[in-house]
This record gives sequence, C-alpha cells and structure tokens, in this order.
Amino acid sequence: MIDRAARDQVISAFEAYLDDQITAFEFDDRLQEIDSEDRTVIEVVRAAWFHYDDCKDHKVHLTKPEWDYFQRLLLILGTDAELSSSHSSRWSWDHLIAWLALVAFV
Repeated sequence: MIDRAARDQVISAFEAYLDDQITAFEFDDRLQEIDSEDRTVIEVVRAAWFHYDDCKDHKVHLTKPEWDYFQRLLLILGTDAELSSSHSSRWSWDHLIAWLALVAFV
C-alpha cells in the first residue's frame, strides 16, 4: 500500500534536515509524527534513525556515503516503488557448541 501523503511528509522532513533548516531533534520529531501503514515509509524512517543523534541536538552531519544513502531514500520515496525486506539466519554447529558452552558456564 502506497501512502503518498506520508511519503511527502517524510520527503519534506528529509529535505529540511539536509538543507540545514531543522536540527536533529526537529527531524526526529517530524519523523515520529508520521503514522502510516506504508512499509516503505516505515523502513525509511527506521533506516534514518541510525544516521542522526537523538540525544544531542545538531545540524546535519553526514559522511559522503550517508549523504548518498539519504538521496537514494528520497528517490525511493518520490516514486511508487516499495521496499521489501527479508530476514534469514544461518545456524551451524559452531552456534550449537557456543550455546552448550554458555549453558555449561551458567
């Protein structure tokens, strides 16, 4: 499901933050106010959280790769594309041995 209004809100927050119009606290507040069922909006807001400090207020401070990443997120939000995510885990005998060692230690 694509929620164009929510995507536009996220785009507005990103652009204001990247243009040094708002600080990290304001950016965080704007993103947290957005309520949407759009998985892309949810994933983009979650991904952005790792790239600013929500304990110390500051203007935008991103490395070149982070800046490029934000630009790609903006491109995705500007389209009707949807993000998909998957989770997989691989278990091996090493995990079993580590688990048994932990149980033996406890």
